[in-house]
Amino acid sequence: MTQAEQDRPDDESDDSDQQPQAEESQQGDYVPGSAADPAVTSSSPGVGSQAYYGPVSNPEERNWSLLVHLSAFAELLFPFANIIAPLVVWLMFRARSDMFDFHGKRALNFQISMTIWIVIAVLFSFLLIGIPFVIGLSIVSIVWTIVAAVRASRGDPPGYILSIGFLK
Repeated sequence: MTQAEQDRPDDESDDSDQQPQAEESQQGDYVPGSAADPAVTSSSPGVGSQAYYGPVSNPEERNWSLLVHLSAFAELLFPFANIIAPLVVWLMFRARSDMFDFHGKRALNFQISMTIWIVIAVLFSFLLIGIPFVIGLSIVSIVWTIVAAVRASRGDPPGYILSIGFLK
């Protein structure tokens, strides 16, 4: 060792050794499918999408947004799958795009809200008041899920009614 290296404190290190490591870590920081992925951050304008979630970059975002809304129909096969299926799809792909994250949260909020409203209507059906509400809410749920899926395929916000904002 030279005299200069011996006089240098231990916490000071040679900058020339650390520069290549810093460059390597900057290049490998992104995960494919994340917001830092260049394929995800490319942009093309979506129809009316800038106010809600930025530009829509590709048709894949629209397809996954469409799927998160339509996955609520899994309730026809399993109880409470109208909440579980959109939740699973949203959790798997929410980091891919702002559009999908936006639609996933809205789909979950609507399905949770409709489940709550229908449970309340079923409780009131013992008084015979809730029966028309159960039927009406079921129709609203089906129609607005389809409308939201169509809007997602165009890149528009879903526009759900009777939805409580659990996820912001």
